[in-house]
Amino acid sequence: MAAAAGIDPLIDETGDPPGQVEHGPSSYTTMSPVSKAVAVVDEVSGFRYFDSRDLLGFVHGTANPTGAELPGASFIAEGDDPDFAGGSYVVVQKYVHDLAAWGALDAATQEAIIGRTKADNIELDGAAAAGVRGCVSTGGP
Repeated sequence: MAAAAGIDPLIDETGDPPGQVEHGPSSYTTMSPVSKAVAVVDEVSGFRYFDSRDLLGFVHGTANPTGAELPGASFIAEGDDPDFAGGSYVVVQKYVHDLAAWGALDAATQEAIIGRTKADNIELDGAAAAGVRGCVSTGGP
């Protein structure tokens, strides 16, 4: 079905705690019904720290919408893309982190790059917050 539709399927298995997910996408439980039509191209095991910090030591996802803002930010509206209304787009990115180089930076430099304080997750103002957000563009070429 996905090949006919010109899309790639994405399987996201989530457990809390993560040990509840016993098999990844390449396991027989997930792939057996479609094993002749689908090949696993990539499989990644994720993680979540107990205090919501990422590999760099900063709290992750603090700007994510919550409550009443969540549906509007998560689901495609009928007027935006009628063929996919009610669904969601997924963007998957992989990063290679040089954790030794990152760890060699002092906390103030790390905070300037991320745009938040490391200890208490307070967003930095002005030029200090230009780090990661200043490098990211969502406007296209």
